[in-house]
Amino acid sequence: MRSVLLSPRWLVRHAVAIVLIAACFGLAWWQWGRAHSLTGTAQNLGYALQWPAFGAFVAYAWYRMLRLELHPPSEKTETEKSEADAPAEPGRRTVAVRRRYQPVAPPPEPPADSADSADEEALATYNAYLAALNKSSESGRTAP
Repeated sequence: MRSVLLSPRWLVRHAVAIVLIAACFGLAWWQWGRAHSLTGTAQNLGYALQWPAFGAFVAYAWYRMLRLELHPPSEKTETEKSEADAPAEPGRRTVAVRRRYQPVAPPPEPPADSADSADEEALATYNAYLAALNKSSESGRTAP
């Protein structure tokens, strides 16, 4: 398993990670020096504090890739999943299991009743009123 980490592909990854981490900390050192020089600004100080964070992120990503290579996540088979869903035997302790969220179907629409028809009648009356207002305002206008 460890020989995988010494393969040419992984040796390149190790080298790239080390170079990136060293570059980030080198840039932090340079920005720190610039911040304390006569022409340094608060922006240089900000960068001096940000570069180590970038280097730490590269180190974390490298560590994460190593861990995933050495201990890949296992895919459970269907039988293992069904065994996990089975109820526990009496006398055995139950263990909490994280399950995927399955959305519940939305409730059915209520049946249309007379309130809808009353709303439609009120809407038709209101539209007729607006049409009459529009007609009266157009007749009152003079053509340019």
